[in-house]
Amino acid sequence: MSLHLRSGVILGVCAALGIGSLTLSERSVLAQGKGGLTEAIGKISAAVDKGDLEGAKKLAAETAKNSEWDEVMHLFVLRSHKKPGLGVGDKAGAITPDGIEKKLMKLAENPLSDKDLGAESAALVKMGNDMVALTLVTLAKPPEKDDGKKKKKDWVAWSEEMLKASQEFTAAAKAKKAADLQKAAVKADKSCGKCHDVFRFE
Repeated sequence: MSLHLRSGVILGVCAALGIGSLTLSERSVLAQGKGGLTEAIGKISAAVDKGDLEGAKKLAAETAKNSEWDEVMHLFVLRSHKKPGLGVGDKAGAITPDGIEKKLMKLAENPLSDKDLGAESAALVKMGNDMVALTLVTLAKPPEKDDGKKKKKDWVAWSEEMLKASQEFTAAAKAKKAADLQKAAVKADKSCGKCHDVFRFE
């Protein structure tokens, strides 16, 4: 089903339900089904955790069709945000900062002690898998055409950098190697920064 046709179907459903004023974000959630984008990313992350990268890519491609890129980027924010991000770990507030972007920035600046890494390892592995999942969706949804400094080739290049850094991050978290984790966090943070300098996200 094309994006245009899918949008028409969603709008038709909205009209039938008397909710024609839904925002694009709300329509996207409707298209994703129960749980919306967060649940979709969870399924991709689970596939990544199982080592099924091809399966994860297929799920990411389908998710990309039903999502806007800024909605995907928003999932990097703190879980305490009024529109929550994915957070870090299964329990809200157990890991601080409880947001992928902020946690990456902190890890890039200060490596964890062996003790702290041991305690946070499982949560950081999940964070890494979530990063891979989110990046696979961005790779599946590049800009359709260049717009000034916003170039499709840069989007793809920075997304591929982020994918590699996220995979290295996950591996380091599993191996509980603090130095390698920090290196991967630095790479991921730089990739985010380069992309956001051009493709701005508020």
